Amino acid sequence: MSHEVRREIFERGHAAVLLPFDPVRDEVVLIEQIRIAAYDTSETPWLLEMVAGMIEEGESVEDVARREAIEEAGLIVKRTKPVLSFLASPGGTSERSSIMVGEVDATTASGIHGLADENEDIRVHVRYTPDFPEMMRLCEMNFSQLRRLLPRNDAPGETVSYQVANAQYRLTIVESTRYTTLVTIEQTAPAISYWSLPSMTVRLYHDAMVAEVCSSQQIFRFKARLLTLPLAGEARVRILQITDTHLFAQKHEALLGVNTWESYQAVLEAIRPHQHEFDLIVATGDLAQDQSSAAYQHFAEGIASFRAPCVWLPGNHDFQPAMYSALQDAGISPAKRVFIGEQWQILLLDSQVFGVPHGELSEFQLEWLERKLADAPERHTLLLLHHHPLPAGCSWLDQHSLRNAGELDTVLAKFPHVKYLLCGHIHQELDLDWNGRRLLATPSTCVQFKPHCSNFTLDTIAPGWRTLELHADGTLTTEVHRLADTRFQPDTASEGY
Repeated sequence: MSHEVRREIFERGHAAVLLPFDPVRDEVVLIEQIRIAAYDTSETPWLLEMVAGMIEEGESVEDVARREAIEEAGLIVKRTKPVLSFLASPGGTSERSSIMVGEVDATTASGIHGLADENEDIRVHVRYTPDFPEMMRLCEMNFSQLRRLLPRNDAPGETVSYQVANAQYRLTIVESTRYTTLVTIEQTAPAISYWSLPSMTVRLYHDAMVAEVCSSQQIFRFKARLLTLPLAGEARVRILQITDTHLFAQKHEALLGVNTWESYQAVLEAIRPHQHEFDLIVATGDLAQDQSSAAYQHFAEGIASFRAPCVWLPGNHDFQPAMYSALQDAGISPAKRVFIGEQWQILLLDSQVFGVPHGELSEFQLEWLERKLADAPERHTLLLLHHHPLPAGCSWLDQHSLRNAGELDTVLAKFPHVKYLLCGHIHQELDLDWNGRRLLATPSTCVQFKPHCSNFTLDTIAPGWRTLELHADGTLTTEVHRLADTRFQPDTASEGY
């Protein structure tokens, strides 16, 4: 027997750990943050981790997991399932970590999160967990064979049949670009057991000469991200922009003295006689003030009679889990890319940094933007975002602009077909030149901010909206409209909100 010894134990408490998982899209969400203890032990102190937090007195593991999912990743957890509980380092600490899997909607996972008072800078990452890992390996090895099987013109809808052993398969082109081809593979005749495989979708990367298997959920997500508007012989497309509605769950509530539901309704009533003229509605953020699902339902209720499809992006006041769910339930598209005939595309960027008023485009957003601009150089492009990338002339408001506008400018400088940018956020009309591009901002449907003020100042001008016309030759014409009356007067003594 060894001698009696004295040992020290670090009593740190216990932790709840959550792996956010989207079962519809086969994706997990991870977070990246700095861990100073890793500085001397790894290549970088920035580590990819699961969502986690310490359990306070009176809290359950599930309580903490749900709270941390919101704080660290901006995610609402629908259901949880315990997976594992373990002692992290029982030789020196009593800390126990309890791991859960939480069901989330990964389409809302993006941006930088964390608590400002804890100096947290947490970036969200989404990772795909393939349905068919073995088939992905086979497809990576057989890119050339798949490439040879495809129709030469790669036109969407084109099909080709082929046989493996005694099994018959059909390949169908879903989408084709300069750099990738998306194709479905279906078994159409009986096969021996070895080749009795599920239908799948495969994306071929031409330059890299590899192929990856996508799940059926991934192809559904791809389709949801793209909206196509045929021109149907028209030489122009008419767009209605509505922005910064700031709606509440309770329709009687007001923002800075203005009932936002009533002002929203007044704007829609003014537009309604012309609603048949619009091909598309774009909603550029801050649709809700209280981040409630009911507020987004009210927005959808307002435009329900409009026949035009609507696309949207979040503002700094929006809560994306509730926003995505409520708008999707109302049939409003989550598409972030819109093809218009053969001449135009609209790209919608998410500049929200959850919990703070300023905006920033994540590295993922900038990379996505560059890819979409590169694969459609023949299309004139209108770019939508919530935050303004150029100073508006209000110093109090400009501190809440797009923080990394320089990075956006660097990307756009490579693509001269990006001619126009459209935003909300500043509750006033703006029309500026940004390095040869036209930058437009649009009044809110509720309160207005007075231009060229150093401090927070409300304007008494009426609520407004914008209409745009995209022409086949790449030109854009636009006009700002306002209510004819002045019944929606704000409390001009207000010093902020």
